[in-house]
Amino acid sequence: MNKQGEHNSFCFRCAVPTTGSHEAIQQSQNEQPSLLQNPWPLLAANPDIYTVRANPLIRSVYFPTHLGETDREIKRILREKRKEQLTEENIGIFKNAFILWHEEAHFQYMDWTPAKDLARIYLALSYMCIAIMLSFQAESESEWEVILDHWKSLESYGQNLNQIEESIGFVEEVFANAWTIQIMEGYMRQGDLWEGYKEQLIEIKKQIEIEEEYHQLGFRKAYKDIQPLVYLSIINQSLRPYIIALLEPIEEWGGDSHGLAMDAYENLKKMLEQPFIKSFKTYLKRLNTSNSTGGTKSKPSLYKHSDEFREYLIKFSNEQWGRWERSLALQISQAWEVEKEWAALPHSMRTNAFRRWLNPPFLKLLWKISHGDLPAQGTYYDAQMYAAATRRRTMDFRSTHGKEPNIYAWLGLLTNSEGQQFIGINVHEN
Repeated sequence: MNKQGEHNSFCFRCAVPTTGSHEAIQQSQNEQPSLLQNPWPLLAANPDIYTVRANPLIRSVYFPTHLGETDREIKRILREKRKEQLTEENIGIFKNAFILWHEEAHFQYMDWTPAKDLARIYLALSYMCIAIMLSFQAESESEWEVILDHWKSLESYGQNLNQIEESIGFVEEVFANAWTIQIMEGYMRQGDLWEGYKEQLIEIKKQIEIEEEYHQLGFRKAYKDIQPLVYLSIINQSLRPYIIALLEPIEEWGGDSHGLAMDAYENLKKMLEQPFIKSFKTYLKRLNTSNSTGGTKSKPSLYKHSDEFREYLIKFSNEQWGRWERSLALQISQAWEVEKEWAALPHSMRTNAFRRWLNPPFLKLLWKISHGDLPAQGTYYDAQMYAAATRRRTMDFRSTHGKEPNIYAWLGLLTNSEGQQFIGINVHEN
C-alpha cells in the first residue's frame, strides 16, 4: 500500500511543491552542483529538493522558502482583503500556505500520539547504541563484543521504528491532507482570508489525489472515507484529541518488550464502521448538497448513535491511555537513570565528550522538544504520575493553546558568508 517509506525515516512528504524557491535552488545546482551541502538527506531529499517534509518525532520541517516570509505574506493578504488579490504571486503564497498548514498538521496536531511516543523510545535507544559504538576503539576482543552487541540492538530498534512508521504512515498522510483541505475551505467564506481561491484549492486537491495515490495505493478511497472523522475533530474540541491520538494506537506491551504499533489503517476502518460515523457521513452529504443547491438542510438523527460512539472512544482510549502512559513513564525513568549515572561520576570525568559517549541524554532531549522540561527526579511511581499528567495535557491541545513546548526546527536553503548554499537549520520558538 505504501511506496514512500523507502528510508523509514518518519519524514512525511507534502504532495504539493513549493513556489518561489525553485529559481534559487536551480541556480545553486547549476553553479555548484557538487557543493550543495546537505547534512539532512532524508528531510531535504535530493533530487526531490522542492518537496517539503516534516519529521514530527524531532519536530523538524524542511521548507525551501522562508517560513517567516510565508507568514508575513499571509498576513498581508488578510490585511488587504482585496477582490483583485488573485494574482500569480498571491496564488503562489496560497500554495505555500497550504503546504505550511499541512506540515503543521504533522508536527503540531499529530506529534502527540501513542505510536509517536513509543517511536521516540526506539529512536533514543538507537542514538545511544551509535554513540556507545563510537566510543570504543575496537582494539580488543572484549570491545568488539560490546560493539557487536550494540549493533544487534541497533538493528532491532531500527526494525521496530520501521514497523511503527509503516503502521501509521498511510493514515497520518491521509488525515494531514484531509485536515488541511477542510481548514482551507473554512477560510473561503465571503470576506475571509482565502475568499476567491476555490479553484486553486480544487487544483491542489486533484494534484494531491494523483500524487498520493501513486505513492500510497488506496489513498483516494481512504481520503474520502475519513472526512467525517476530520470534520468532527475540527468542530468538536472535546472529541478532537481522542480521535487524533486513537488514529495511531499501539499494542499491549510489558516486561522486556517496548511494544509495537497497531495497524492504523485497519483501526481506522473499525472507527469508520461505527453507526454514528455512518450517520454523520450521511449528514455531511446532505449538508454539501444543500450548500451547493441552496436547498433546505435536512439533518438525519445524528444523536441517535452519538452515545454509542462516545462509549466506543472511551473504551478504546482507556485501553490506549494505559499503554501510552507506560511508554511515557519509561521515557522519564530511563532519562532519570542517565542523570543519576552522570551525577555519580567524579567531577574530573564530567566533560561533554565523556557524557556524549558514556551517557548520551537522548531521551531527555527528545522529551524536551516534544513535551517540555523533564520533571524533577523521583521514583518510578513518580514517573507514572508525571506520565499520566503529561498524557492528560494532550486533551488541552498544547500547540493550539500556546502550551509549552511550541518549538520546532526549520530547515531551509541558506547561504554562508562565502556565498556557498547549504541546507541549514533555524530554531523557531513561539
